[in-house]
Amino acid sequence: MVAIEIRFPTGRYHATAWDRHVNEGHIEWPPSPWRLLRSLIAVRELKADGEVNLATLDSLLAKLSERPPHYRLPSSVEFHTRHYMPTDGKPTKVLDGFLRLAPDAGNDWPSVTFLWPEVALVNGEQAALALLLERLAYFGRAESWAEGRVVEDDEPEANVFPLAGTSANPGTSISRVLAPVDATRYEEWRSRYRAVAESELVEQQRVKAVDTGKDPEEARLTAAQRKQLEALLPASLPAALRADIGTLRKQGWSRPPGSQWVEYAVPEGLLDVPPQPTTARRARPLPTTARLAVSSTVAPLFTEALPFAEQLRRALLRKTDDRVTAELAGKSSNGTPLEGHEHLYVLPEANERDGRVSHVVLHKPSGLSREIVEGIRHLHKIWQRGPHDVRLILLGVGSTGSFAGLDAGTGQCPVLATATHWVSRTPFVSTRHPKVRKNGKPKLNDFGEAIGGPTDDLRRLLSLNGFPQPVSIEAAESTSLRGRPTRWGYFASRRKWGRGRRGPFGPVGFQLAFAEPVSGPMALGYAAHFGLGLFVPREPTDPA
Repeated sequence: MVAIEIRFPTGRYHATAWDRHVNEGHIEWPPSPWRLLRSLIAVRELKADGEVNLATLDSLLAKLSERPPHYRLPSSVEFHTRHYMPTDGKPTKVLDGFLRLAPDAGNDWPSVTFLWPEVALVNGEQAALALLLERLAYFGRAESWAEGRVVEDDEPEANVFPLAGTSANPGTSISRVLAPVDATRYEEWRSRYRAVAESELVEQQRVKAVDTGKDPEEARLTAAQRKQLEALLPASLPAALRADIGTLRKQGWSRPPGSQWVEYAVPEGLLDVPPQPTTARRARPLPTTARLAVSSTVAPLFTEALPFAEQLRRALLRKTDDRVTAELAGKSSNGTPLEGHEHLYVLPEANERDGRVSHVVLHKPSGLSREIVEGIRHLHKIWQRGPHDVRLILLGVGSTGSFAGLDAGTGQCPVLATATHWVSRTPFVSTRHPKVRKNGKPKLNDFGEAIGGPTDDLRRLLSLNGFPQPVSIEAAESTSLRGRPTRWGYFASRRKWGRGRRGPFGPVGFQLAFAEPVSGPMALGYAAHFGLGLFVPREPTDPA
């Protein structure tokens, strides 16, 4: 057995996963094997170049890559801080998510242990590993001060295991981390990739030869092409582990060569979110908004935002007391709908790159009571069909201004921003029926629009929700997902649970322009409390 213990003197662990932005607040947990092996390489390069032989290091890396490790993880609590960094002369809000780790009984410092039950090291490898761990200064981001050692005095008991194609047991959540493949698999993959790439390049040469009147059978790769292809593929697994991340991204790799995603079943009791403080020095206005990040191997499609929002609210209702049902569902204790629109809005946000739900805004204009906030803090996971549940990470609770902004790339929330021009992000479904005269012709409003039609109903709902009348309303045929226009008919637009008032018209979209800036969220029409009829800011010159 090989057991590596990483201890954290400050009790904090900061790390951002490979496919995540730091401002998402997503913490890589458990720490990935890929991160551990690259840390050993970095220590050798910076602090032990003349003491650890490169061949010994490569042999050590190959053995620790033979199979994913088991873990012994401590109990932990998610936290985050928000601060401003000077960027291009102006402050930029930065989110720093981290875990507060609890020490095991009898230990002064919390620790994470990596275990390889079936791996054995020779003396040179064991000594090299011990030296590299002894000189480890941090693990994760630089804020994660760390000390490492090889565990030799006892055999730690693992509590987190790789799924390896099996289903997770009840009471566990699935976490996906980056790990190396074994050396044999890497060589096989490299050979296949090179053969396919060479074939494609030769085919391009043949097409070019035909276009220029040359014999396509004489097409061959040039020395420069072969050199470029070799530079794209690290020569071995240890070379892939040592590859510069910036270079890999420039070469177009979405994931490092030689890596794989490995799923682990993490007992839910090992990870929690901090409780809401129960006392306050002075009365403060209730928060109106909470924002959560969505984490899943396969996140819900944004076109399925409506059923996902319904499922989320049902899960939240199960986390709260019956006394707050009316606040969340807009119904009295006997099921009678309440007047007004003061109950909870569940507004999913889209990741433009993959067209899937990335965040969720929970908004209640009259304020989120303490009981609702407690329910939100305990909302960790949403079940969905298939092997991949959706994990929810609470980013914060506050006013809309706590999250609002137009720059989604830095973690801001455009749904809550302030702007003069807005465009449909999810389809608008009218709640009214058209009004007609006795001769069958539609009745028109002062703007020449059919009374009860979608545009007229939009104007009515804007007024009812406290928005000013727009100076212009134009049709929007689609929204952009994955860089392509997505028409409104592709969206789920009927509730699965509950009815709601709905007119006879199909889903449509609009562009709105106001004389003065207005602030979101702006969600109107049928199922607006579940993300339909959602508008986001746009530049005045944006196309429909």
